[in-house]
This record gives sequence, C-alpha cells and structure tokens, in this order.
Amino acid sequence: MRRIMAQRDGIVAAVNYWSSRLLHVGAERENPGALAESAESMITTDRMKGGNDPQTLQFEYWQGRSMVDRDISMWLKTTNDAPQIMFERTVSDVKSWQMKIEGILL
Repeated sequence: MRRIMAQRDGIVAAVNYWSSRLLHVGAERENPGALAESAESMITTDRMKGGNDPQTLQFEYWQGRSMVDRDISMWLKTTNDAPQIMFERTVSDVKSWQMKIEGILL
C-alpha cells in the first residue's frame, strides 16, 4: 500500500509542476516542441533519482513523476495538429488530472 501511495505522490507532484508551468499567463507562447523536450529531459532525471531498486518508495515516487512527464511529452509531439492545438489539448488534459487529484485528496 505504501508503494502505491508513493507513486501517487509522485504523480501529484508532477501534475502540480506541469499545471503551474502550463497554466501561467504567457505559457501559450511556449513552443510545444521545447516543452516536450523538457519533459523528456525530466524523464531521464526522474529515472536517475528513482534509483534501480523497484522495492523502494523512492523508486515508486519517481516512477509516478516519470509517468506524467512521459504523457506530457507524448501529448506535445505525437500529432500533426498545429502547435497551439497540441498545447491547448495538453493543458486540458492537465486540468482534468488536476481536478481528479483535487477530488481524491479532499
């Protein structure tokens, strides 16, 4: 149970990070490709911080963060849509995650 909670905590932390990064004034001017690259870079960092022992809470926490970063990266680079549409779709998905998290943690 503690491992599931650690992974959930990582997911919450990553969603909060991306919410603040994508929902601030002026964020819509950011290049989706650059945001995707940033997310990919964070995946590498998450994996290094998580270590190699899947039995640890630290590993689960960083796995949770990595899952969110992977999804953000994928959403921002896998369609042929205009950059603004990809950005808006990603923002919408992050807002949806945020609402689910707020509902769970209340």
